[in-house]
Amino acid sequence: SNSIDDFEITYQDALQLFHEHRYQNAIAQFYQLLQINPRHKLADNCQYWIGECYYAQGKYYQAIAEFNKVAAFDAADKKDDAQLMLGLAFLKLGEKRYAQTELDWLISTFASSEYLDKAYRYLNQL
Repeated sequence: SNSIDDFEITYQDALQLFHEHRYQNAIAQFYQLLQINPRHKLADNCQYWIGECYYAQGKYYQAIAEFNKVAAFDAADKKDDAQLMLGLAFLKLGEKRYAQTELDWLISTFASSEYLDKAYRYLNQL
């Protein structure tokens, strides 16, 4: 159905926490949603934003672990986002070879991604 369910309401709340830089609260709420319904159409988004929360805190290794989990979901709408962020997290760590691998993968795998220009721009800086 098209009615907004409790999951989506809580998801929007968690996203608001992220935008307020309340990362630990956001992580807890996104994680709770994943426990409640890992098959919800927004579950991959929850996983993605957990990665963004860690990235925003400078916890890049943890962010990488979380962004990697996005690939396991059936929904595809956050896969290229997560792939870009993997590249950026490795860049932040000074891991240029890993960053290049992730950005190359984005370009070869997600040919119609809105992030291709960004990926090329970062690759040109390496």
